[in-house]
Amino acid sequence: MTRVAEYLKQISEIGTAGSAPEVWGQLKAMSAEFGATVLLVVAKEDAEGTAFWHPARPSHLLQAVNEAARDPEFERLLAERSAVRLSQLPSREGALARLVELAADGGDAFVVPVGNGEGARAAVVFAGPALQQTQFARALMFIGACAAMNHAIGLGMPQVPGKRAPGALTERETECLRWLSVGKSDSEISIILGISPRTVRFHIDNAKVKLGAATRIQAVAKALREQAIAA
Repeated sequence: MTRVAEYLKQISEIGTAGSAPEVWGQLKAMSAEFGATVLLVVAKEDAEGTAFWHPARPSHLLQAVNEAARDPEFERLLAERSAVRLSQLPSREGALARLVELAADGGDAFVVPVGNGEGARAAVVFAGPALQQTQFARALMFIGACAAMNHAIGLGMPQVPGKRAPGALTERETECLRWLSVGKSDSEISIILGISPRTVRFHIDNAKVKLGAATRIQAVAKALREQAIAA
């Protein structure tokens, strides 16, 4: 069996999966061969304000996904229905760009708007430090994303559990501030948490904004005062 035939077989098997987690598990396995370490779905909120999510997504991205789902740039991306790389996002500002950059972790990302005949309702994001961006890789990820989303919609996608209150620190932001409070550097925190120093800075900067702090010291002090992190 040729390489192309093997991938097409994998994609066809996505359409026969019996549950949404199985659908995304199969797509994640296929995209991992192209260097995707993160696979997630950003979808329009329904009438009750509930977003859909991929259950295998890293938990520290949960709030970032919910914020991206409300970003006007996300709506424009769905309207245009054009798959884009990280560098091709219409705007590098805003919640959508922050999410994709965070998922890429210093690498690249491929964002695929998908949906049914009524129009795009979500975007599948493939990302990772070593994500391949060849035409072949992008074509397979695009086809796989469309097959997975359409099948998952029919099966019923899981909903976001326990959405955080707007402005609340995420688990990862809290961890970064906690280690910062005991004198750890960005590099040391990155090793402890298994993320890049750039991602550490991203989380700390987000925490500063949420806490209304001008400096890192102020952010730590406010977080301690509000008992957002343990002393």
